Amino acid sequence: MKNLTKYYKVRHIIKTGDHLGWKSNGIVGNLIRIFAPGPINHSEIVIKIPFEGLDNRRFNVGALSNGVSLHLLSRQLEKYDGEVWWYSLKD
Repeated sequence: MKNLTKYYKVRHIIKTGDHLGWKSNGIVGNLIRIFAPGPINHSEIVIKIPFEGLDNRRFNVGALSNGVSLHLLSRQLEKYDGEVWWYSLKD
């Protein structure tokens, strides 16, 4: 399990529409970065669902080879092998 201390410090200010840039350490990620400039090989959007019990949760939505997927962001970060950048929308 990865240390999510940084994530939990900023989770309260991560909002719907914020961008996540993912840099995987896998073969596919490395191949994508050969042909695409920059360190990011996958992009996703954050969703904050404003329902009771979910207000402290952040989800990420992204297109994968099998379609669009919705995941709990903290779970994705726990198992991810690579780096993630968070880009907040301007108010």
